[in-house]
Amino acid sequence: MFEAVLSAETWRKCVTAIGSLVEEVPLKITAEGIELRAMDPSHVSMIDFKMNKEVFAEYKTDKEAIIGIDIEDMSKFINRSRSDDILVLKLDEEKNKILMVLKGTSTRRFGCQLIDVTEQSNLKMPTLNTTSKVRLSSQAFREGLKDANIVSDHVSLRADDAFYMNAEGDTGDIEVKIEKGDPDLYEIIVSAGASSTFNLSYLTDMSKSIPGEMSIEIGNDMPVKIEFEIEGASFVFILAPRVER
Repeated sequence: MFEAVLSAETWRKCVTAIGSLVEEVPLKITAEGIELRAMDPSHVSMIDFKMNKEVFAEYKTDKEAIIGIDIEDMSKFINRSRSDDILVLKLDEEKNKILMVLKGTSTRRFGCQLIDVTEQSNLKMPTLNTTSKVRLSSQAFREGLKDANIVSDHVSLRADDAFYMNAEGDTGDIEVKIEKGDPDLYEIIVSAGASSTFNLSYLTDMSKSIPGEMSIEIGNDMPVKIEFEIEGASFVFILAPRVER
C-alpha cells in the first residue's frame, strides 16, 4: 500500500525537472519518502531526486518498493492538472499502475502503467573530487548559456577569482563573468582553480526547471555537479565533461 497527497503543481514541477534528463526511472518508495536515481539514455548525465515525507500533506506506505515510471507518460497526465489541484498518488499493485487522482473543481483519475527498470535500480552516485563550489542565481546561469549558444554548442565553466562561462566558435567568442559583489553570485568557494567543458544542450535542458538559487561544483576536466530544490524536493544533476577528439 502506498498513498501520498501533495500539491499537483509541486509534482508537475518535479516531473518536468526529472524529464529534462531522463525518460525512465526507478521510483523508490520508503517510510521516509520517495527517491530516484537514473541516467539518461546516452549515459552522459545522471539525476538524483529525493522528496521527504514531510513535503507531503499526507504520506502512507506499509512497505518499501521500487516501481518503474515512464516520465513522458507521467508528464502527459500531470500536465493536465490545474495550479490549485490536489494530487493523490496511489500504487495499484494488482493492475501494475501508479494512479494519479487530481482533486479540484472535479475529480479526475489517471492510471500510468508501470515499466521494467531493473537495469537502473542499483545505480551509485559517483565520488567527485571537485575543487570549486559556486552558489548563484539560476536565471544568471540560464542567461549565460543563452549567450554561449550564439557562438558554440559547448561551454566551459571556470572558477578561480570569479565564476566564468566561456564559449568559442567560428563566428566569435563570449565570456560571462560573475564575481563577488554581483547580486547574482551568493557564494564562491575555491580550493584550486577549476575548468571543464560541457555540452550546451544538456546544461540548457538541466537549467530550465531550476527556480531561484542553484549550486555548481566543478573540477578540472571532471563532471559538473548541480544541486537545487523545488518546493522541498532536492535534486542533484551530474553531467560528464565534453571529451576533445
